[in-house]
Amino acid sequence: MITETLDDYITSVPTGVFTSLDYNNPTSGNIPSFFTTNYEYQVINEKDIEMFSVRYSPDGTLLVAGCGDGSLRVYSTKDGKQLHQWNTAIKQSYSLPVTCIKFKPIGSYNQKNIVLVAGSKGKVQHWHLTSGRCVSDIEEDNNNQVFVLDYSTDGKNFATAGKDSMVRVYDDETRTLLRTMQGGNGINTAGHTNRIFSLKCHPNDSNVILTGGWDNTVQMWDTRVDHAVRRIFGPHICGDSIDIDVNGAILTGSWRPNDQIQLWDYGTGKLIQNMPVPSSGGKAKLSTYCSKFNGPSGTLIGVGGSGTNEALLMARTSGKIVGAIRGLEKSVYSLTFSPDQSSCAVGTADGSIFILQK
Repeated sequence: MITETLDDYITSVPTGVFTSLDYNNPTSGNIPSFFTTNYEYQVINEKDIEMFSVRYSPDGTLLVAGCGDGSLRVYSTKDGKQLHQWNTAIKQSYSLPVTCIKFKPIGSYNQKNIVLVAGSKGKVQHWHLTSGRCVSDIEEDNNNQVFVLDYSTDGKNFATAGKDSMVRVYDDETRTLLRTMQGGNGINTAGHTNRIFSLKCHPNDSNVILTGGWDNTVQMWDTRVDHAVRRIFGPHICGDSIDIDVNGAILTGSWRPNDQIQLWDYGTGKLIQNMPVPSSGGKAKLSTYCSKFNGPSGTLIGVGGSGTNEALLMARTSGKIVGAIRGLEKSVYSLTFSPDQSSCAVGTADGSIFILQK
């Protein structure tokens, strides 16, 4: 177990330092490298370890990072200290990245400090964070690489997806595979034809799963028929960048310089809105790896990626920036909101985690 802390790498920045600037209408040369508007932030620096997935524990006391070296790193949200570090590459000759981590939904039966972990070697594991025990270890067939996973709203099942374009659904209690879904109905959709990088279970219907990937589609799956039943054409998904609110609005973040952030109607599949990403003042544009609502109603949208190497918090109604981290050396891979929606954690390719706190 790693017991050393990160005291030397925790940096606090007072709120309101740069509030005299207009972040939604920047002019060249007067935007600082890092800024927040209504937030203060802390930085955890792990020195060149990619932070592919970051998540808060259900009680908000822990922040967990899935890293490029195959480790799970556990931090206190109180002071940013590293509490634990665990190697997920058990019984493997070498480590491969942790690509996604998820906790059970708040309100479902939850074994405290158990996190669901996806690995690019086709591994799906349950880890007990405080003891460092791997509770279960599943290796998917078909030489799959698992890029993303999510829990059903009731927490009884979880679904995975990745390289082989299939969606697998498991029973969380028994850890058994319930069904493998592939392809479409041949009328409304043919299913995915390339890698899947984002998966989201519908918040109001436990039978529905949304996925997106390289083939420029968002697929809607129904577990009662074991295949995709509808699709949305357009979003180019390269990370965990699909979300859906309680009213059925789908958020997609695309890895491209235009039309990155879009809202879609789940019922009709039609585009509701293109949300322009405010410019940072330079020639580069943000290409999205991650996007997420701040909660069930989705009053804020968090987005991060490459190109401009930034993370933005945008008001959904106005599209204006309310908090941001800009001018990073490398891409933003992941972001997540705390259960009480008071903070947002941002994981980057250079080993930094930024915690924006109201």
